[in-house]
Amino acid sequence: MTPAGRLLVVTLLALLVAAGAQPPQSTSTTSTSSSFKRSFTNPLGNETFFVLAECHDTGGEYTYLEVIAPADTVLPFHHHPNYDELMEVMNGEFHTTIDGVNRTYYTGESFVFPLGVQHKWWTPPAKGATVRIKLEPCFDGFHESIEIFSQLPEEMRKEIWVSAVLYMIGGTLIDDGPWYARLLFWVLRKLAQLNKGKKMEQELRQTYIGQNDEHPSATTKAAEEGVGGGADELWG
Repeated sequence: MTPAGRLLVVTLLALLVAAGAQPPQSTSTTSTSSSFKRSFTNPLGNETFFVLAECHDTGGEYTYLEVIAPADTVLPFHHHPNYDELMEVMNGEFHTTIDGVNRTYYTGESFVFPLGVQHKWWTPPAKGATVRIKLEPCFDGFHESIEIFSQLPEEMRKEIWVSAVLYMIGGTLIDDGPWYARLLFWVLRKLAQLNKGKKMEQELRQTYIGQNDEHPSATTKAAEEGVGGGADELWG
């Protein structure tokens, strides 16, 4: 990798860590659901993900997840151009900023992160939260990018092409940070659209989540069909 490439990777990882990777806190790692397909932990933020239902389980209607966020977890301002996030707090305390409005939600409360609307969320220093997330229409790329990242060898996590492809698969556009951070994310999006990026996406999916042509990439499907009206923003 060239020195410039290494600098981009280091900068990206530093931004992600500063934005969302707080020191691990003790928290429950047991799902509130007695039935889930698989689980994994985000190495950056230490959140535990439980996959409850994916696109092929729901006929493309929604993706359903449960996430256990430790205390003092922070996800910076971002938006999703392809889906709404319907959120339900199963236990704990969940703080949000949605379109400039601050709210706190507690056990049993529900709310929505609307498609295309800038938002952020965090948990307080002394208390984590367990939330159910329903993505409508379905978008498996959100959790698949984190699942792939959680299994990658340490050295692969530093590769600029890997960072670019996972950022694109995830379908989450970061709005926070200085101009050079936004420029970096723009560069990553462009790299992922090149032939090398598309080939790497296929290889990562097949290697780490066993995906085949019978279940095409949710990201690719959204780009081809314009799901949620935001595919042009994601791929443009």
